[in-house]
Amino acid sequence: MTVRHYYREFQFVADMLACKHAIIGYLVGTFKDPQYQVTYRKGQLSVTYQHRLNLNSVFERIAEACDTSKNTSKVRRF
Repeated sequence: MTVRHYYREFQFVADMLACKHAIIGYLVGTFKDPQYQVTYRKGQLSVTYQHRLNLNSVFERIAEACDTSKNTSKVRRF
């Protein structure tokens, strides 16, 4: 197993905390015994994890979904 790192900066603390919970939920729900550490401060989220695969692309998709400052999804208005 390799120790890997993922970093992401957020404009809003609420987005960062939502991303933190989503990543932890993904790790706990997907893997039997995940080895990870999530830290955050001053708008930056840091995930250190131990896995044979690089999960950064998965974490990036989760972060994109949580980041409201960059969320460009179109809202349908009636």
